[in-house]
Amino acid sequence: MKKLAFDTRTILIALAVLNVIGIGLSEVQRRALVEDTLRAQARYEERANRPAQQQAEALDRMVKQLTELTARVNHAEILTLAVPDASSKINDMWPRVIEMQRSLQEVKSRPTQ
Repeated sequence: MKKLAFDTRTILIALAVLNVIGIGLSEVQRRALVEDTLRAQARYEERANRPAQQQAEALDRMVKQLTELTARVNHAEILTLAVPDASSKINDMWPRVIEMQRSLQEVKSRPTQ
């Protein structure tokens, strides 16, 4: 049987090769960790910006609805002013509107079976 002889030079070369392999593996692991961190940050920013974007969209919808409502009210005022007896008709309708509101409140307040 032949004995394997390891001299200092062979051991030093083997350690240098293992060190280079370890450094390479460490670099691969570091890059993967950086990529994971960047993806996590991007997901977090996307989630953080989503409510703000939803609020901005809701605000835009409200502005459009208010603009439309204002236009309708202005149109109703113009029609009221254009018709000479419109204010008397509106005054005649007001008690009926109040009565309808009361009856709706009574229906809502009744216990359901």
